[in-house]
Amino acid sequence: MKNIEEFVINMEERLLFEISKDNKYIILDVDRTIISGTAWFRACSTPNLLINDIEIEEFLRLNRLTYEQRSMSVEKFRKNTLDLILKRIQKSILVSQNSIDELFYSSAKKIVKDMNYYRACAECIIELKKKYNDKLYIIFLSSGYRCFIEAVVDTFLNLFFEEKINYYILGSEVEFDGYRLIETNFISQNKKEKITRFLVSKGAKIIMLADDSNENPNLYNFVTTQGGLALKIDYQKGQLRSKVWEEALVSIKREILLEYYRNQNDSTRLLKKESLNTFVNFLDQQTDIIGISRLNVEDYNSLMDELKEVLSKNFYSKCKQNFNELFFTKENFVYLRGPLYYYWIPSGNGKQSEVISDNFKKLVTLLSNVQEILVESILLERIQSSNISNLLLLSILEHFQHVYLVVLNMIEKAEIDKKKPDVMHKVIEKHVQNITDSIFEILELKYDFGKLTTLFLELDLEMLFENFCSHFDYHQGMRELDNLVSIYHSIKHIVSSEQEFNFDYVVQFFYGGAVLGYSMVSYLKVNNITKHIPKLLNSHYSSKKEIRFGTKLDVDYFIPFSHLLSLQKIKCGNNRILLFDNNSTTLKTLKDVKVFLEHYYNIVNCAVVSFNYVNLVNFKLNLKPYEELIEDWDDILNYQTAEEYITAFDTWGTSQKGTYLQNKFRED
Repeated sequence: MKNIEEFVINMEERLLFEISKDNKYIILDVDRTIISGTAWFRACSTPNLLINDIEIEEFLRLNRLTYEQRSMSVEKFRKNTLDLILKRIQKSILVSQNSIDELFYSSAKKIVKDMNYYRACAECIIELKKKYNDKLYIIFLSSGYRCFIEAVVDTFLNLFFEEKINYYILGSEVEFDGYRLIETNFISQNKKEKITRFLVSKGAKIIMLADDSNENPNLYNFVTTQGGLALKIDYQKGQLRSKVWEEALVSIKREILLEYYRNQNDSTRLLKKESLNTFVNFLDQQTDIIGISRLNVEDYNSLMDELKEVLSKNFYSKCKQNFNELFFTKENFVYLRGPLYYYWIPSGNGKQSEVISDNFKKLVTLLSNVQEILVESILLERIQSSNISNLLLLSILEHFQHVYLVVLNMIEKAEIDKKKPDVMHKVIEKHVQNITDSIFEILELKYDFGKLTTLFLELDLEMLFENFCSHFDYHQGMRELDNLVSIYHSIKHIVSSEQEFNFDYVVQFFYGGAVLGYSMVSYLKVNNITKHIPKLLNSHYSSKKEIRFGTKLDVDYFIPFSHLLSLQKIKCGNNRILLFDNNSTTLKTLKDVKVFLEHYYNIVNCAVVSFNYVNLVNFKLNLKPYEELIEDWDDILNYQTAEEYITAFDTWGTSQKGTYLQNKFRED
């Protein structure tokens, strides 16, 4: 065989093509891949088509020796088959190469019209054609003889495709030397791999390869490592449908639809990050998909060295010890949330409620120590302001915000249950807002050391833990959304989408979206958008909670007692309200609350930080299991979403977030 480059690029001008990095390529075998069966076998076993009827039995014997008994080489089988074909035809008609090409093409045309083509294969190509348009190219790469394969491919294209399809055919070659038919280029499975590697080396982006052979697994592995879909077609004699092709079709439709809803559909597309300040850009780069920020060890140690220079030996030792327990070091990074931040993580040691309580106490104790260091050492004023120091300070504030939100949620759930106010509700809620204000002041690089010191002086963690213990029956673990970067992007987008931000109320949904309303208020304050600061209404309503004790409960059942006054004012009507949730899968919660509030003649807009695109696509394609979306789901959201929903349940190992944390904190 000629070298691969010569074969692919220069083998007669009819095969000349240039690889473009802008194009997407599909590599397809033909026999047993796009058709159910072997066209060449059928042509050779059809009497007096390529082989005389009296020679057919000999061909079948050779085929059995090669593919059933494995006692004859493929090369010898192919040579002997060509010799049988030569017996069928008059040498006198083989006056040119064209006559051989015409013979093979016409023979294929006669038999393929009755063969079964895999419809799912064609539909896969159609779906990819919709996505890539004229950038899509098919390379039919077959060990079959090129001119014979051309007829098979032409029939396939005419059957299923109305639009023009860009394609090339690379197949084995046959020549007549005046005495016999000679195979000049045989494309084995190993050579298919070489050709594929060569195409990639020239810049080809192979998005899919399909073949039926087990001979060379490296062919499939190589395509997979390049990011393509590699299909080993499940051919069985006589089958009309291919499970592999049908599963691939579902997968392709799913991916295309996911991309559409993520990036194109006006109702669901993800927002593009706007130009932000240098610190938010830095935070974005240092934060993972669930909101854990990190510093590399060198930067962290450099910051600690700086503290060592400005703090007393005692304070520095205390500071380092508490930070080591609060954070988590793995490989070359210091993660600014450690296992204690996720104190609810199930443990095999002891009763779970006791473990949770003990872990929360450890977390609060550490924060109390940090609080003392921050205040008494005047640490805040001694750190040289930088992205690294700002990130450390931000993380500390997030820890304080976190524990206060945990207890606030417990108090509000108790108020709903007992239908009476809790004296600590307003106190804790005030601290939540003040901490959140400081967080957003750091994000916008507008913080003040004096104000921060005052904040830390006011926080009473002993009181907080007492309330944690007294309300433990209402404890709830994981907050679904605690990714500050996503929250910031979402709020910035909502505010910038309004000509004038004039919402009277923001309804935030506990527990997953507990911080959203407070964050919205903080963002408006720090950016001096203060003409119309909204009031907050905390709601614990979820469509999944609407039925309790066998009775359907209305939306207002899930409003904590301390927020009922706001609800009463809303019921007077003529308010502009923003419903702001952390995520949505079915949009039913937002729809229910929207309908409830609009009943009182309010104008209601809806926003979520994250959306469950996978469930949406499964629903659209009827791929079970899925949760059914509301009928008018695409009319609910008024703003773009910031991220794709990462499932998060308060059960270890049953969610994406849980699995992620398990891997993060697992011992190496």
